[in-house]
Amino acid sequence: MWIKKKKWDLEQNTLLDKEKICSIMYKDLLYVGHEDGFVQAYSDDLLFSFKAYDLRFDYLESCDVLERVTAINRFETGGVSHNLIIANERNIKIIEVRNSESTKNIINNNLSKTYNNTLLKEFNNIHSYMINSVSVSKDEQVFISSDYLVVNLWHTDRLDVGYTLLDIRPKKGDELVFVINVSKFSDHDSNLFGYSTTAGDIVINDIRISSKSETVNTISCKDMNHLDGALKSISDFNFIDQNLICARNLNSILMFDARNTTKEIFKTEIGENLFKSPDVFDTEAVYEKFKMCNNDKYIFTGDFEGNMYAIDVKNGEREVIGIEDDLKNKIKLVACKENGFYCVQNNNIYEYNQK
Repeated sequence: MWIKKKKWDLEQNTLLDKEKICSIMYKDLLYVGHEDGFVQAYSDDLLFSFKAYDLRFDYLESCDVLERVTAINRFETGGVSHNLIIANERNIKIIEVRNSESTKNIINNNLSKTYNNTLLKEFNNIHSYMINSVSVSKDEQVFISSDYLVVNLWHTDRLDVGYTLLDIRPKKGDELVFVINVSKFSDHDSNLFGYSTTAGDIVINDIRISSKSETVNTISCKDMNHLDGALKSISDFNFIDQNLICARNLNSILMFDARNTTKEIFKTEIGENLFKSPDVFDTEAVYEKFKMCNNDKYIFTGDFEGNMYAIDVKNGEREVIGIEDDLKNKIKLVACKENGFYCVQNNNIYEYNQK
């Protein structure tokens, strides 16, 4: 049984729809990225907030680069501060965040209510297409950033060092048949990372094999039915352990064993009511990208109708969790903690714990 612990209502400001939440990440604190370029961190209450990005004009591409925060991650420094990796559509910033108290007071947990942030490094126009993810390796020595076509690797201790791990661009543009939805490191092996595609595949790579990406395994998650084209895109995936990998497409959660990828271990349907009407496949709904997360026991994800799902990692059994929102807006953003999850609906953040 899941109990709502907290709800954060975000006040509307003069930016109106630009205040909408567009990314969340949990790592000791809950980090929230907004359409207006702000980043916030929550414990029980708001700890700090700062503006990471402003709207910029790209003169080379003759287009605006929006300030929206598309991805957030974090790595430790070995001291009393920590570094945030914050991406917008084309750029990445490394920002150090530190409580304003002295080091001695911070160690003794005598914290101030104010935090200082310092820009350590800014990578401008390092991606030609919208950045969809940033992921830190388990040992926190490197991180990757990806857009639709390219995955780049960066060293956390030498922020001026980076190179392209993967580039899926064909020689001819009309030969491009899929793009990258998300890329991430394994939580269990610092050398393994993977990326999911709109073609319904999860490709696993090992950076020990080559300085460039080398495919070591491919998991095909395609639904073999007449709706394959609409449903096959893998919007998110997670490494459950050394062998198990779960994937989210538009209407289901699938679990695979990397040692035998010919058939999924289980498949759990999500949001069945949406697909009772064939008209949905003529709308933009089929291009929505839902996130997922997991702890040791459950996989969490949302649907179009304002429901969250807790799916048992052992057998795929699901529990539907109705979020208290009369508007029944879709839940696309989720983040996990040890005994529960956070989700975003209608510009509100909900925290749920297991009873």
